[in-house]
Amino acid sequence: VPLWWEAQQSEYLWGCVKIIVLSFHRQEFISKESE
Repeated sequence: VPLWWEAQQSEYLWGCVKIIVLSFHRQEFISKESE
């Protein structure tokens, strides 16, 4: 496996994790706001 491929994979994974975390925080924020 080429090194650049590994770097791209981890970057892609980080992007997915960030999106999931951000959307999760946004949902929490919205539920707090609606209370």
